[in-house]
Amino acid sequence: MLNKIKSNVGMIILICVSVIMVAFFVFASPVADVPIYIKNVDDFKKIEDDMSARYIITGYLTFENWVPLGSEEKPFTGTLEARNPITIKSFDATSSNNVGLFAVNEGTITGVEVYNSFIDVTLSNNSNYGIYAGINRGSITKCTIWSGRQEIVAGDGCNIGIYTGKNYGTIDTCLTTIHTAISHEGSLVVGGLAGFSDNANYVYNTMNSTIEIRDGSKVIGGGITGISLDSTFTNNLVGSSLRSYVSEDESLGGFIGKSEDDNNVISNCYNRMNIQIYGEALISYCSLGVGKIENNNFSKFENVVVSGFITSATSKNCISGVYYSDENVPKLNVTNCYYTSDTIYGSKYEQGVFTTYAELSLDKLDWDETIWHIDSEGIECLIYYEI
Repeated sequence: MLNKIKSNVGMIILICVSVIMVAFFVFASPVADVPIYIKNVDDFKKIEDDMSARYIITGYLTFENWVPLGSEEKPFTGTLEARNPITIKSFDATSSNNVGLFAVNEGTITGVEVYNSFIDVTLSNNSNYGIYAGINRGSITKCTIWSGRQEIVAGDGCNIGIYTGKNYGTIDTCLTTIHTAISHEGSLVVGGLAGFSDNANYVYNTMNSTIEIRDGSKVIGGGITGISLDSTFTNNLVGSSLRSYVSEDESLGGFIGKSEDDNNVISNCYNRMNIQIYGEALISYCSLGVGKIENNNFSKFENVVVSGFITSATSKNCISGVYYSDENVPKLNVTNCYYTSDTIYGSKYEQGVFTTYAELSLDKLDWDETIWHIDSEGIECLIYYEI
C-alpha cells in the first residue's frame, strides 16, 4: 500500500513539473509572430518602439503632418499589415530627407490600402519620397493607392516615387490610381512606383495613375521608375499618363526613364501609357519603353507590347517603340516585342528606327485592367489576379 501511495505521489509530482515547464515555455518565451494591433495613429507611432515586430492596422487611420518613423540607422524590419484602409493628408519632411510612412523599410509592408487621400508635402534638396517609404530595401506587396491626389513641392536632386523614392527591394502585386502633381527646382527623378531603382524587382504591378511635372529644369521620369540599374520588370501593366512641362533636357519612358546599367530586364510587360510633352525642352529622349539607354547599356527586352502614344510639340528623339534607337545605339537584345505605329503626335520630332521588333496593330490588343502577358504560343494571354 505504501509503495502504491509513493508511486501515485511521484506521478503527481511529475505531472505538476511537466505542466509548470510547459507553462513557462508558453508564457515566458517570446512568440515572434503574435501581432500587435493598431487602432489609431497614436498606436502607429508606437511602432518606433519596436521596429521589428508584426503589426496589423485594424482602425481607420488618418495621418496629418506625419513625421516618418525611423531612419537609415533605425529602419523598419518588421511586418505591417492592414484590415482597413488608411488616409493621408500631409507629411512633415522637416526632420528627414527620407519621407513616407517609414523613412526606410527593410521589412514587409503588405495589404496596406491608401484610399482617397489628398496629400501635401514639401521636400528639401536631395530627398527621397514615397507614400510607404523614402527608401525601400524590403518588400511592398499587395498594396493599393486608390484615387486621391498628391501636391509635391520638391527641391533639387529629389527621387520621387508613388510608393518609394529609392527602391533596392521588391514591389509586387500593387495597384495605383492616384494623381501626382510636382513642382520642383533643379533636377528631378520620378517614377510611377519608385524614383530610383538598383537591384530592384517589380512583378505583377498595375499603374493607372497620372504624374504631372509642372515646372523645373531637368527631369528623368518613367511609368515604373525614373532611373534603373540591375533591376527586373516582369508582368507589369502601365496605363498611366505622364505630363512634362520642363525647360531643359528630359528622358521619359513608359517603363523606365533612363537605364544606366546593362543588367536591366523587361519581360512580359504591357504599356499603353500616354506621354505628353508641353515644355520647351531642347532634347527629349522619349519612348513607350525606355526613354534613354545610357552608354548602350541594357540587357534584354522580351515579350513586351507598347501601344500608348506620345504627344510632343517641341522635342526630338521620340519613338513609339520599346526604346529610342539611332545610328549610335546598336541592335539590343529584343525578342518577341511589339509596338503600334502612328502613336507620336507633334510638329517637331525625329522618329527612331523600328529594326528590332515587329509592328502590332491595335485591333489585336484586348485592353482590360489586367496584367498583360505574352506566352510562347502568342500574344493574347491575360493574367488575372486579385489584390
